[in-house]
Amino acid sequence: MLGAIPVIKNLPTIPIIFGKFFLPYNLSTIPLYDIISIISGILLVIIFMIFTIKAGKGNERIIIWGAIWFLVFSLSPLFFRKYHAEIAYEYFEYRAYLPVIGLLAVIGMLTNELPKRFSFRFIMIGSIPIILIYGAIASRHSFAFSNPIEFFSSGINANSNNAWAFNARGIIYRDAGNYENALTDFDNSIKICSTYSAPLFSKGHLYRILGDNKKSEYFYTMAFNYDTLYNNFNSLPEDAYLNFTATKVSLKKYNEALAILNKAKNIFPRSPKIYNNMGYIYFSEAKYDSAINCFSRAIEIEPNSFPYTNRAVCKYKLKELNGAMNDFNEALKIDPGYKNAYLNRGIIKIDMLDYDGAISDFNYTLSLDPKSGEAYYYRGNVYSKLNKPAEAGKDWAEARKLGLKFN
Repeated sequence: MLGAIPVIKNLPTIPIIFGKFFLPYNLSTIPLYDIISIISGILLVIIFMIFTIKAGKGNERIIIWGAIWFLVFSLSPLFFRKYHAEIAYEYFEYRAYLPVIGLLAVIGMLTNELPKRFSFRFIMIGSIPIILIYGAIASRHSFAFSNPIEFFSSGINANSNNAWAFNARGIIYRDAGNYENALTDFDNSIKICSTYSAPLFSKGHLYRILGDNKKSEYFYTMAFNYDTLYNNFNSLPEDAYLNFTATKVSLKKYNEALAILNKAKNIFPRSPKIYNNMGYIYFSEAKYDSAINCFSRAIEIEPNSFPYTNRAVCKYKLKELNGAMNDFNEALKIDPGYKNAYLNRGIIKIDMLDYDGAISDFNYTLSLDPKSGEAYYYRGNVYSKLNKPAEAGKDWAEARKLGLKFN
């Protein structure tokens, strides 16, 4: 009677693709200095403080300090920046506020020393044209913030070699379903800097969405190669490893998928998603004990309905019905609306001869999803066991109408 229908619904998992690709962390950080530069800067600030204290008196110290501050933060970006700053940011624009602090301190002190004929009112009136000019400039720039596409497009218009902006805009196009424009932007980003891992990974993710797992695997692999070679520039987040794993699983390259997740586990040791997906792969290979260990670790890190449900399925496969039932119950405590947990718990109740409980779970599944062919199918099985052929036949007919095939 079961035919092609599995005894228990296929393992429900946390989706292996977790949505849009996040930009590398260190490209979202300003400034683009390394740790040596930061330490050097701290030492220089200490030296300037000592010099200021010794060189000046009273208000002179503030003027000296403001001048030094302005020069330090104005000149250093002109002479030093990371080799990849040009493809990610207009560097000095993002640092403009720091030197202005020193300049304001100097102007404030000098204003205090002006002759009496330059009254505060006179200074305020004289500053109006400056405020209007810079207000107009700010207003013009504000249009760049009207939407994400405009923002990144303005970055590209300001710097045609801004690979970061091309990749970021491509992601927005991709998420909106505009795959042609997304592909163009990813290709432009790669053309500007072929060793930048983010657009390579973004392109791999796009091909995964399009169902071309071979191309997806190729670009994911390229991204990971460059991430390893240039780890001071690229730093792929956790979701990158999960997406790459998804492609490997689609191609049934389970050992390679596990190798990727083992590497990710060392980088993100507190990630329940990684352990959940490792469990999924072990489940796919019928290694249920190993899968249970992984799901248990995911639950230990962060109790969630998905690993509880996944572990329950593994226990069911090992004929541990009570253990499976307990895990489904725990999953439903966390997420009372998780329909797959109700469906699978109902299937276990059939094996435990709790037919009323099974019907109750299938009814609740259908209340959450009226188009669940599996719920109709298994409820029909229960009615058959209860010698109610009319009800069973009606449910099986509904299951077939919803596209389920069985004997």
